[in-house]
Amino acid sequence: MRVACLVAAVVLFAAGCSSAGEPSITATTSPSVACSEPPAEALVAESEFDVELSPNPVEAGGEATLSVDYDGPLVGFNGGVGASWECWSEDRWVATHILVRTINDWEPSVIDLSDPREEVIDIGLLIPNSYQVLIPEVPPGIYRIRDGLFGFELSLTAYEIVEVLPTG
Repeated sequence: MRVACLVAAVVLFAAGCSSAGEPSITATTSPSVACSEPPAEALVAESEFDVELSPNPVEAGGEATLSVDYDGPLVGFNGGVGASWECWSEDRWVATHILVRTINDWEPSVIDLSDPREEVIDIGLLIPNSYQVLIPEVPPGIYRIRDGLFGFELSLTAYEIVEVLPTG
């Protein structure tokens, strides 16, 4: 069984926590999520820190740099090894994958949340940071990355809208 290293943020992503008053995120365990183009109002969400994917747009299966920064006090905050990859399904953003950042000698990887055999190990990263991530093999379209910073009694959430281009 493949073991992926992530921060406790994954538990919060899967639990559907939302601090911005938007619909909860649902981590799917079914490969039958029907993703569609999100409406314009779904492309706007208040971020509590800065997260950026570069390049953006990006090709499916390609690598990109995911950068995190926060202007507030950093005492007690960590960023996670993982970030949630989401698609729009009917009336909400649905987490379908976890992007695992490259650290040390690890290669970037993607955890498909439709595979219930995956295990998650918690690891935190100092911020600000920039790490390579692998983009899931998904059809062209508009997706969202949801990332989190976590402290002793507080968690912060940020979003990045991502355009996936046709490969080739």
